[in-house]
Amino acid sequence: MVINRVLVLVLGFVSIVIFSDCIFLCLAQNGTRPATVNVGALVAYNTTIGRVAKKAIELALEDINNDETLLNGTRLVLTMMDSNCSAFIGTSAALELMKKKNMAILGPQSSVIAHVVSNIASELQVPIMSFGATDPTLSSYQYPYFLRMTHSDIYEMEAVAAVIGFYGWRHIVVMYIDDDYGRNGIAALSDALETVRAKIVNKVAFAPGVSNNEIGSVLVQLALMESRVFVVHMNPDAGMNLFSEALNLGMLSSSYVWIATDWLSSLLDSNLPDYETMNSLQGVIALRPYVPISVREHAFTVGWNNLFKARSVDVHLNAFGLYAYDATWAIAYSIDNFFSKGGNNSFKNYPQLSNASGSQTQLAKLKVFTGGPELQKILLQSNFTGLTGPVKFGKNGDLLASSFEIINIIGTGFRKVSYWTNHSGLSAIPPQNRVAKSHAQHIVDQKMRDIIWPGESKLVPRGWVFPNNGKHLLVGVPRKVGFQEFVRAVEGTNMMKGFCIDVFVAAVNLLPYPVPYTFVSFGNGKSSPNYDELMQQLASKNFDAVVGDITIVTNRAKIVDFTQPYIDSGLAIVTSLHEANPSGTWAFLQPFTLEMWCATFAFFLIMGAVVWSLEHKSNPDFRGNPKKQAMTILWRKYCECPWTSSASNMAICCFNNQFQLYCKPDFNSHTSYAKALSQGPKNGGVGAIIDELPVIQLFLSTECSFRTVGLEFTKGGWGFAFPKESPLAIDMSTAILTLSESGELQRIHDKWLSRNRCGSQETQIDASQLQLKSFWGLFLITGVVSFTAFVVFLGCKIFQFIQHFRHTNARDGPLLTSSSLMSRILHRLQLFAKFIDEKEIVDKKEGSAPISERCETEFLT
Repeated sequence: MVINRVLVLVLGFVSIVIFSDCIFLCLAQNGTRPATVNVGALVAYNTTIGRVAKKAIELALEDINNDETLLNGTRLVLTMMDSNCSAFIGTSAALELMKKKNMAILGPQSSVIAHVVSNIASELQVPIMSFGATDPTLSSYQYPYFLRMTHSDIYEMEAVAAVIGFYGWRHIVVMYIDDDYGRNGIAALSDALETVRAKIVNKVAFAPGVSNNEIGSVLVQLALMESRVFVVHMNPDAGMNLFSEALNLGMLSSSYVWIATDWLSSLLDSNLPDYETMNSLQGVIALRPYVPISVREHAFTVGWNNLFKARSVDVHLNAFGLYAYDATWAIAYSIDNFFSKGGNNSFKNYPQLSNASGSQTQLAKLKVFTGGPELQKILLQSNFTGLTGPVKFGKNGDLLASSFEIINIIGTGFRKVSYWTNHSGLSAIPPQNRVAKSHAQHIVDQKMRDIIWPGESKLVPRGWVFPNNGKHLLVGVPRKVGFQEFVRAVEGTNMMKGFCIDVFVAAVNLLPYPVPYTFVSFGNGKSSPNYDELMQQLASKNFDAVVGDITIVTNRAKIVDFTQPYIDSGLAIVTSLHEANPSGTWAFLQPFTLEMWCATFAFFLIMGAVVWSLEHKSNPDFRGNPKKQAMTILWRKYCECPWTSSASNMAICCFNNQFQLYCKPDFNSHTSYAKALSQGPKNGGVGAIIDELPVIQLFLSTECSFRTVGLEFTKGGWGFAFPKESPLAIDMSTAILTLSESGELQRIHDKWLSRNRCGSQETQIDASQLQLKSFWGLFLITGVVSFTAFVVFLGCKIFQFIQHFRHTNARDGPLLTSSSLMSRILHRLQLFAKFIDEKEIVDKKEGSAPISERCETEFLT
């Protein structure tokens, strides 16, 4: 009995133990919160960003563990390691953190280390949250466990491009550190510049740890080039050395533009720069991550300053410190949500880390976080307001909103000149103060405040200067044979003269910088050169510019850039007075030759016969006796358009330099023009010449027996040509406009092109309107035919009336004999008018008299 009771007690105890174990195991599987959770951090302690981020993470962890409403008693245990700005040390430190079963890792701050660590994190399913790695390629699907509580360089480079586009700069020089951070950031800038029609013309990559001498030698070469817009995307140490060398070389003077990415603003925020540092940054534009002003952010900043001032620690807060603080809170919120949803803080072995014999290597201590996919999903769904503003992530792990301040460094500090967001672009209004507007309205609002540029200049730099390398501009000039008033070579020298040359020289003299140039003739001197071939030489960089009577046309504008036209042009027709005066009585016959008239009449008969054959059986109008049918064919109405370009046999010559329409090789001067037009087409000459208006006007200023016919039938102009995207084209266009406004362009025109030997007589015959006298013969024929037809018609009607009147008078004569003579005359006139006005209606009964005849009888009676 006692044994039975003991057995029952033992079995009951065992059951309780087993049941309690089951309950514990069940609770564990359903998300029982552990007392502690490990979180790692990978920071470069001895860097501008790392020093601030380390303190910010420690403060955030302290605030999280002191918050009783978060994690329900679970404490975050932080393990922080120094990457020492080394990919090797950083990778080693990351592996050590993975061994400690950390649920998530803060950092790394370096893009180079982030690439390596992200690959490891993807295999072990451990989310990493970076507060400083901005390389755009980290957002790819290759790194599914990478998130960043900072901006991607895609957005920063779009902000840089927006500034460049705002000022209209086209050619950009970039300097960067040759690593993942530098290369991929500049690649993003190159893409962004395409949207503002700018491009990178020179890339300068520096090795990490580059010396000052290497930087100086590169800057010397850049100072000899034309571009003056420099974008610096480096780390703080190398970047400050670069600006120091630039100051020593005089490259922080007027005409230079320096734009630094956010590394510079972070350096200035984190330190109290000395006079030497600030002196080497005067006039520089820098980007700074925008942090909206809030009560919480202000209180945190004040508390930070008081805390570290009391500890005698010189650590100044910057934007990346705020990012690190918010990143820590994002992980804490997500871990709390993870456990609330039943998540389990468990790890398992990575089987591939065992060797061939089955024994484990040292790397076998790395464990796979089984709850990693769920925690990563929760992190991507984060939605809270941190010190840096709203925190939300896209599918690629990037923050949805990115904003920057554009600052101008002046004196001992800087001033904010604009703001940029990835939603609305540039604006002088802070993002948090903007009223919601449409995208089109935001484009209108794009602007920046005035900037003090390097050299304390308030004038916006052009962004380029003529290269100071002793090289002259090679200017191609067509060697024309005729009409040398426009351009001609001075024999025995390399000098050029003419209207086009004087305009070019005057425009160059207006440029605010010296432009040494050398004219180079193009052509053999025996015939005028092919201008399209000259444009190809320019496009191939065999020339730096082309000056001459170059017409701006579409096929040329596709391969070169033209300036503003300096003279209007277009095709016009010139002919002799005799050939140009079609004012004879029978001029309307001239468009048709005898053959054309015969062909027109023959087709008239053929078409009539065709219509008759088609309509003969079904249309009663085409039936009857042969005479009637023949008249129907001849008088049927047709719509024909007999005009044709072959109506004239007049020879016309088109000049050949601009439009590839050729005449004889010697047809290229005043004399040859006049001779050909005087001879006319019947004597081996031409009836008209088509050429450009300036040439025609110059010809007519000395030849008074010729005139232009009609108006210009093309519109265009002459311009100076430069290679594609040459900044000289823009500056020369401005100079040409200045010449025009000042009257200097007209003075040059009068010097070369105004002869006025023909006095004030008209030089154009208005051929756009046909005069009455030109159609006098046509009107005469029409009038004669119409009058004859009317007379015949009237005679026939009078004859019919007389016949009818005699008939009715013989029958009813006695009724009218008693009337007076005047009454009888009036009565007969009334009868005649009535007879003419009545419509002739034929009775349906064949052979019956017309109804009008019966009406007359009744009327007379």
